[in-house]
Amino acid sequence: MSLFVDTVRTLYFPNTGDPRFSSFKYKIQIKDTCGNLSPMSLYHKTMFLQDQLNSNFMWSHYEIEGQPQPVPSLVSYLFIRDNDLDGIFETVIGSTTSNTFTDGQYFSFNNTADWRVETNWSIGCNPTLRINGQDQTQTVIVKSKSNIKNNRTVGIKSEIKNITSKIKVYPNPATDVLNVEISLLNEKGATIRIENMLGQVACEMQTNKQINSINTMNLISGVYFVKVDTGAGIRIEKIVIE
Repeated sequence: MSLFVDTVRTLYFPNTGDPRFSSFKYKIQIKDTCGNLSPMSLYHKTMFLQDQLNSNFMWSHYEIEGQPQPVPSLVSYLFIRDNDLDGIFETVIGSTTSNTFTDGQYFSFNNTADWRVETNWSIGCNPTLRINGQDQTQTVIVKSKSNIKNNRTVGIKSEIKNITSKIKVYPNPATDVLNVEISLLNEKGATIRIENMLGQVACEMQTNKQINSINTMNLISGVYFVKVDTGAGIRIEKIVIE
């Protein structure tokens, strides 16, 4: 299939494969059924956004090996903001072909918002992936995304329904691993369920442990709900998977 997940990026020194900390270059090589390897593709280098903490932002250009910056197929960068931490970047602050931008409302949102850069391409692709043994074609993709940036420790909005146990879910946004801590577990344990925005179950597990680490590398980027049922009630946490 045509979707690639980098499962060993934390092994690169020093964390350069993790989009939260740095940009990184990738080349692709095709291996056929006889084991023959094709030539390596041109590298693509991801974007990395940085907050200068004064309303100014800068990021590394998206790069394609041997092409000028910005690359010719890039129409513009879109600088966008998630105003209320729901994982929906609803406010397009502006567009540019440069790699810097200023948010004139920065100090009205710096404690409550996230920022991200997206590319606006003149080209598109139809990625495919396998889910539960079935090959699926995804929506045409016409953009690439940077890391999410803010200048605070992100809190988690939650909904509590008849439960006295304390639940902690982190990090948020999550990339490789999501940790769920449950205090005051009873002897029957708890059920942890991760659902997408359509209510489809992406992951479910029974646990008797207070600290649980869940692999999220195979989850598609987006907004999810973590539901923890201890038998005494259900706690729901909204999270973002990058």
